[in-house]
Amino acid sequence: MQKRNKTRTSTVDNWIIALVSVLAFCIAIAGHRYGLGQKWNAAVVGTAAPFGAVIMGYRRWWRRASFWLSFFLCFLVHCVVFIVILKYWLAGVTHMGILTLAPIAFGEAFVLLVAVFKVDHLLTGKNDSIRIS
Repeated sequence: MQKRNKTRTSTVDNWIIALVSVLAFCIAIAGHRYGLGQKWNAAVVGTAAPFGAVIMGYRRWWRRASFWLSFFLCFLVHCVVFIVILKYWLAGVTHMGILTLAPIAFGEAFVLLVAVFKVDHLLTGKNDSIRIS
C-alpha cells in the first residue's frame, strides 16, 4: 500500500512540474512576441520555480480556500516587487541569464513556504508553528 501511494505522489509531482513548466514557457513566448526583453523571461522562470515548489509543498492544503488566497496574495506581492526591480532598478539591463536568477529563486522558495504558511494562518486565525520533520 505504501509503494502505491509513493508512486501516485510522484506522478502528481511530475504533472505539477509539467504544468508549471508549460505555463511558464507559454508566458515567455508571449512576452517575446510582444517585444519584452530577455530579462523578463528570466523573471518568468524565477517566478515559476518558487511558486511551483510552494504548490508541491502544500499539497495537503489544496482544498482550503485560505491557502489559495494566501498563495495568490504572495504571488501578487512577488509580481509587484519583480516589476519594480526589473523595470526601474534594472532598467538598463536587457539580458539577464536564468542562472543568474536561480539562487534568488531558490532562496525565495523557502521564504515563500514560510510566507504562505503565515498568511494562511493570519487569514484563518490559527497560531500553529512550523514543524520541520
